[in-house]
Amino acid sequence: MKIIFVIATFLICNSSFADEISGFKNYELSKTTLSDVQASSGFLEKASGYYCYTTPDEISDQTCSSPETIANVPAKLTLYFYNEKLEAISLRTAEVRFSEIVSALIEKYGRPNEEVNEVSKNRAGATFDNKKLLWKKGQAFIEAKQRAGTVDKCSITFASSGWNDKVAERLKEFAKKKSKDL
Repeated sequence: MKIIFVIATFLICNSSFADEISGFKNYELSKTTLSDVQASSGFLEKASGYYCYTTPDEISDQTCSSPETIANVPAKLTLYFYNEKLEAISLRTAEVRFSEIVSALIEKYGRPNEEVNEVSKNRAGATFDNKKLLWKKGQAFIEAKQRAGTVDKCSITFASSGWNDKVAERLKEFAKKKSKDL
């Protein structure tokens, strides 16, 4: 009986009750296909704000975008596909809502594995805090950036663990293609 109690205590104390990262809402990394998304409601009508398009670049083969919410905050959702499989999900929204979103991410996934505080500058030279958080769980990660592209936008990216490698590989391929076009 004592052994069972010790094992149970060990498992409870050493297990993470946070969810694994598998995607965002109904979009599962490395499982959801482009066809799944295109067949879903709205993605065939560009006028509704939902659309998919070919993006033969270093980021993806196909991209789909739509309005969405994260932690009840309105955001722009972008889905990135490689070979018809969803590899990354990006959400951009107002920077002033960043702390709300991070609180919800911590509630669901636990504390981030990494936290970096940087300083960002705008074109006028003004400086701003720029917190970057990273959760790594299983075969995926989440990266939350307080400032993304502009000082008034934040981004949350859900991606498969191999996504960064695929982007790096494609950057090399595109550099070779560009050098042949000189």
